[in-house]
Amino acid sequence: LRWLGGLALITPVLLWWAARSDRRAWPVLALLVLLAALTAWQVRWGYFLALAFGMSLPWQLARIRRIWWAWLALFVSLWPMAQEWESQLFPDEDAQTLRAEQAQEKVLLRQIALNMRRAPGAEPKPFLAPWWLAPPLAYWSGQPGVTGSSHESLSGIADSARVYLANSPADAVGILRARGVRWLVADEDARTLDAARQLLGVLEVLGGAVLGGAVPGGAEPERPLVTALNEQPHSVAPFLVPVFANNFYKLFAVDDSKFPQ
Repeated sequence: LRWLGGLALITPVLLWWAARSDRRAWPVLALLVLLAALTAWQVRWGYFLALAFGMSLPWQLARIRRIWWAWLALFVSLWPMAQEWESQLFPDEDAQTLRAEQAQEKVLLRQIALNMRRAPGAEPKPFLAPWWLAPPLAYWSGQPGVTGSSHESLSGIADSARVYLANSPADAVGILRARGVRWLVADEDARTLDAARQLLGVLEVLGGAVLGGAVPGGAEPERPLVTALNEQPHSVAPFLVPVFANNFYKLFAVDDSKFPQ
């Protein structure tokens, strides 16, 4: 209702009614049904659903014989959309606080990216970061990320979970070496650990068939690597060199010459 308005509740009826006198309404109705099903499957289709709904309005409103009834129906149907816009344009105190925190996080994340930025002509240095940080980091730094926000980076996301939940820095060396990681970004413990646990739970259910193998079962380490990165950044391991830190994030340079043999 926030996307299309209240008129969407009776759209099938109005289009069926319109199709009785104008056959062009049939393909419009079929298109809306198809896009509604696709949107229920993947929400990214919602843009096209809204566009098709807007295209269908002339047929819908034409069935309302009195023009002032049509205007009234359209006005009332837009009420849910107006409420959504009001919440966006005039957020309450909690929403304003959340927006301010998110904006501050982006500022601090950009600081991390600027410390990773590639000099013109320099060789790219892959970074490993929690997947939700990877897209802006890649954009701002110009460096390739092991993780990302698309399905094509699922194996990288799985490897990042293995690194952050590693029992010790030495347990993460295999992935860091195989991925050619030169930068390691640490987010706060709670957020990283929760995401890693959820992902590894999915891996365990899938038996590792999709993402290249799950982390071996057993008890979670008492002090995962991401906790060590946040609590003692200067003494985690010789090959993890602290470069920059702020209130939210920490950046480490990975020195592969100091990897344990």
